[in-house]
Amino acid sequence: MKCFIHNEVEAIAACRKCGKGMCQDCSAYSGHTGICPECRRQEFILEATQKKARIVELERVSVLFLRIWGG
Repeated sequence: MKCFIHNEVEAIAACRKCGKGMCQDCSAYSGHTGICPECRRQEFILEATQKKARIVELERVSVLFLRIWGG
């Protein structure tokens, strides 16, 4: 199997999520997590989106708290 990004290089592993082949460089880029750079990017976007949603919710609660208790 060849790397799905570097199609001239032999894969050393397959992504645990999508099954695509990864070469040594792609595996190292993803921190040897067993997840390809493409799937890791999707995870990162999801994590960032969830973090932003938590921040927005905390800001909303803070504003509500200040309205009720702050005067």
